[in-house]
Amino acid sequence: MMDRSPIPITQPGVNADNPLPSEAFVFPIKLTDPTYSWDQEMMGMIPYKGILYFWTYTKGIGTIYAFNGSKVTIAYQEALFYPGWAYLLWNDLLLIGAYRVVGGAAQNVVMLFNGSTWSFHRIPAGGTILSFAIYDNENRVYLYAAPSPAGSQGVVCYSTDGRTWVQDAGFNNVDTPTTRIGCSIVQYGDNLYVFESWNVAAPMDIFRKAAGVWTTWHTYADLYGINQWETACGRQTYRTPFPFTDKYFVLLGSHQNEAYIFDGSKLLKFYEGFRPAMLARNHMPKFIMTEAGMFMVVGKSSGDMGSGELWLWDGMQLWKILETPFRLNTVEFYKGRLYANGNTTSIMANPGAATLRTANSSALQASHNQGFVVSLPFDVLNHKELPPLQRRAWVDKAITAADTLYTDDDGGVMIPCLGYKRKTIYIKDTTTATLTVEVDPDGLGNWEIFYVGGAPTTALAANTILRIFTDEGFTFLRLKVLQGVADGVLNARVLLE
Repeated sequence: MMDRSPIPITQPGVNADNPLPSEAFVFPIKLTDPTYSWDQEMMGMIPYKGILYFWTYTKGIGTIYAFNGSKVTIAYQEALFYPGWAYLLWNDLLLIGAYRVVGGAAQNVVMLFNGSTWSFHRIPAGGTILSFAIYDNENRVYLYAAPSPAGSQGVVCYSTDGRTWVQDAGFNNVDTPTTRIGCSIVQYGDNLYVFESWNVAAPMDIFRKAAGVWTTWHTYADLYGINQWETACGRQTYRTPFPFTDKYFVLLGSHQNEAYIFDGSKLLKFYEGFRPAMLARNHMPKFIMTEAGMFMVVGKSSGDMGSGELWLWDGMQLWKILETPFRLNTVEFYKGRLYANGNTTSIMANPGAATLRTANSSALQASHNQGFVVSLPFDVLNHKELPPLQRRAWVDKAITAADTLYTDDDGGVMIPCLGYKRKTIYIKDTTTATLTVEVDPDGLGNWEIFYVGGAPTTALAANTILRIFTDEGFTFLRLKVLQGVADGVLNARVLLE
């Protein structure tokens, strides 16, 4: 039986000037006054040149803090300065996407730090900087900026030094004007990709830059919201644990509390968490590769009651290792310790409403809008939980007569099963069809037919739910449907427990 006991996090309130015990707050901070809390939160965190930097925006002031392992100091502070939607380490420089007001004029800038000096560099077009990417083919760093003004196009810019930014005019030629802010820019292989959509509505386009030319690579009619907000960009790449396969993936999260894996040929969903209707747009898994492994951090956006989850991806399974009573933003490995930053936030009638948030309306009144960095015990890495999960393989998926569909077709789902005992398949077609269950025993991509009831295939009767379960062990599972003589609509899910 899997151990599902909670991992405690102590909160001794250690002063920043004193040495830290093994489990402690590094730095608590009051994020705002008790009458307003929107967009006032802990943002990014990253180790750079022996110092752990983290930043906040509160009461109209942006602050970047520096932690050396025992003491916290202010590294930079400015009024009307909003740091950190996206950040990146590149060529021994720290780049942070930022927003500031200078002389009454708003500026979207790249904040650059070389270890001793902070400088600001305006981008030629676009709004909030949402994502960075390193493009080795051109020895350049790229960024994606949100449309500005609303209704215009998103913008791609590049730089060879982090200071002078040039708009990539070729990108604008592949898209039509639209307001889209659920976006990421990533490198995979020799190509550069932009995932672009509105964060709450389909469709999603993927654009690719290959041999210097941008083209529309693929459009997904029912996917959206994939982005890298508040993320250490460039650290979402994971190599397979089998060196002889030499394959790697880019892991991306979406606002719908979903996670996707991209291998340069197709995009697959491999995680789908709980998403209550009230907070449907505010769950966003973020991936961060550290020396301790590839972590998936699930938190809620500003304005929601704080909570979070920490998962570990090992290339074959996603393991839940921690659940927090505060919003979890990101994690980092620094000087032999695992650190997380986050905050508690107030909640009111509905996210996005105009009513001011007050201490009395907060679900966590005692720690209203409290931000902090916390040192986590390494015991969390030994706590690998596999909570019951379901994978919605097909939802009202149209299939034409005599056609064949796999659950891991492009835009579909990956179903990791390693560690789970019971796997239960529920599937229904509106007309007759034939089902084949296939398994990948060791995670190497070699699919084999899984015999059900001694037969390689199973008949699907029209409008009848078929249930299949097994306790056999394997790494991945997929379904294959060969449609009968008439068009149909498929629904299927796999319950893992």
